[in-house]
Amino acid sequence: MSDEGKWDVSRVAHGAKWDVGVVGAGPGGLSTAHELQKTGKFNITVFEAGSQVGGRASTRVKDGLAFDRGANFYVLKYKSTEEAARELGLGSLWQVLPQEPEHYTVRDGKLCLLTIPSVWSLFRLNTLSIKSQFRLIKMFWSVGKKCKGLNWFDLASLPVELNTTNAYDYVAKHADQQVADYIIDAFTSMYQFHSAREMSLAAMFALMGMMVNDSGGFVRCHVKGGEMSAIPEAYAKGLDVRLNHLIDEVRSDGCRLLVVSSGGQTHTFDKVVMATTADVARKIYITPSDNQKRFLDSVEYAATVNVSFKIPIGTLKGIACVAVPFCENSVISEYTNEELKGISSNGKTLVNVGLHEGAAREIIGKSNEEIFSFVKGELLKVCPPLKGNASLLENHDLERWPAAMPKFSQRFVDEAI
Repeated sequence: MSDEGKWDVSRVAHGAKWDVGVVGAGPGGLSTAHELQKTGKFNITVFEAGSQVGGRASTRVKDGLAFDRGANFYVLKYKSTEEAARELGLGSLWQVLPQEPEHYTVRDGKLCLLTIPSVWSLFRLNTLSIKSQFRLIKMFWSVGKKCKGLNWFDLASLPVELNTTNAYDYVAKHADQQVADYIIDAFTSMYQFHSAREMSLAAMFALMGMMVNDSGGFVRCHVKGGEMSAIPEAYAKGLDVRLNHLIDEVRSDGCRLLVVSSGGQTHTFDKVVMATTADVARKIYITPSDNQKRFLDSVEYAATVNVSFKIPIGTLKGIACVAVPFCENSVISEYTNEELKGISSNGKTLVNVGLHEGAAREIIGKSNEEIFSFVKGELLKVCPPLKGNASLLENHDLERWPAAMPKFSQRFVDEAI
């Protein structure tokens, strides 16, 4: 990343390796550093502001229980992740989570099936009326046709004509309100924490098309024992990673880039990879091009707070995860049963809870105890197995994420297209 976009070719001509700095030791930064280093053509230095690698794919162990601070599972569709696990010697620990425990949503305080292994399984969705089920099936068939060739991993490939409205309004019009609230909005808030009203129709079609054409691709996976931190930590072992290294400034100096860390120490590189959230990149990158500036300014993030409670083993038997529609509860967006991953200690396992963006922003600055108390009260309303019994929930851990997930909004997709 530089104003000129050029390498210092005079150094390369004499056989010198290129110096590359990577800002951010999340999965993106670490995997990029790993792949560059494998070529043997680069000297790589990774800077991480925190005390742990992994970013939103990191784990903290407390009382013998592994709490995934951000994302808490992978899906089969991300083939490169499984390939990375095998390359890093973690293949024997890569596990597909059991498919028998179902995915649910909540309606009127009750759990309703959400697992959709095929189009015809839509008839099992007791969340919806028969009329809404038929409308959803009709929409899925339509989406299947329109989404052929769309690539969720390449937003620039999406047709401009699909980016004229948001996903929620389109579904409410072409299916109905029930489908928009209990399927589309619930799915979006479960994975993204924000409303489908902030999701581009083009992006949603690409994602839904991937699901319709490869339902097995969304089977959940994890790395047994190491959990989400296992892959980032394995990457980091083979790299020069500088932890607790806050970067204050990145700027170009001709064909070279200067990286200034806290304390005023300056590092010089041929190229710098900004593996941070866009808001951080925009703040510390002093000399962006107009295109870089416009793109970075187009990215918005949803906030959440991940809250983890200890519960007795077996409390959520038969449940994998639950998506909570905003219309049912404006605080809880989803919760997952960590027992499926074999996480347990002294007869306890974890239930991990994610929050809708609005609620997260309201409470993100409050104390841990205030957050635990507030979230516990709301969880009891949407988790029937707890039967309103607060004594089953024991505070375990939490993590605040002011920039948890990027919003694939119309504005953002417009920039990508």
